[in-house]
Amino acid sequence: MGSNMPGNGWKWKTAMFLLNLGVVGMTVALLIAGYEQSFIERAIEGSSWGGYFAAQSHPWFVQGMVWRMVFGVMTFLGGILLFWDLLTVGKNEPRKAQALVAE
Repeated sequence: MGSNMPGNGWKWKTAMFLLNLGVVGMTVALLIAGYEQSFIERAIEGSSWGGYFAAQSHPWFVQGMVWRMVFGVMTFLGGILLFWDLLTVGKNEPRKAQALVAE
């Protein structure tokens, strides 16, 4: 199906890969960061302001937020690529459109 497409459809395929991997990556990063934050905040520090700030500065939480940003940029780039593909679809179509004949 994809072999007769102009350019072999690389834009939408790459966009789909970036969007899917980006969303799954953000979900996993937030899962790890949220688990670590709630564990430190509530279980270790006892729901205090000190626990909140200790959880925000913990290396696993910070690393989870960095990975969330990386996967967020990946998702954004996938969205831009998909939007670009939708704007240019059929631009280099080799077939001519059929003319409507009035009867």
